[in-house]
Amino acid sequence: MIKTIVKRTWRVAGGAFLAAVLTAGLVAVPVSPASAAIDCSVSHSRNGEGSGYTEVSKPLKVGPYGDCAKTGANTGAWGKVWLHCYEYNSYGNLWWWVRIDGTNSAGWIYSDHLTGVDFDDNDDGHEDITYC
Repeated sequence: MIKTIVKRTWRVAGGAFLAAVLTAGLVAVPVSPASAAIDCSVSHSRNGEGSGYTEVSKPLKVGPYGDCAKTGANTGAWGKVWLHCYEYNSYGNLWWWVRIDGTNSAGWIYSDHLTGVDFDDNDDGHEDITYC
């Protein structure tokens, strides 16, 4: 499961995100589904740099799990979102706390729903990828 996440992260981010995660020592350890606890109240106070798109409309969630409630906001087809921070849930899945472009609507989105991710959205040569 982790191998798939790493491959997708590498493909989407061109390796920069993977390098940052490995450098920081943030390696996800999968937990068996039977023992994983779902916590929909994960903190998300940090605001890093980055943006991405969703090819099809996706709902934002109140926590970093598919079983968490929806916020009521949807990205829209080819919707742009601003990446604030990331979190690995207890299953080892990568989720992002995002804000939908042009709105105040924010919530969690699963990383596999994102495409065209840019970790240097202000083009200053520095990628501020932030862990929640």
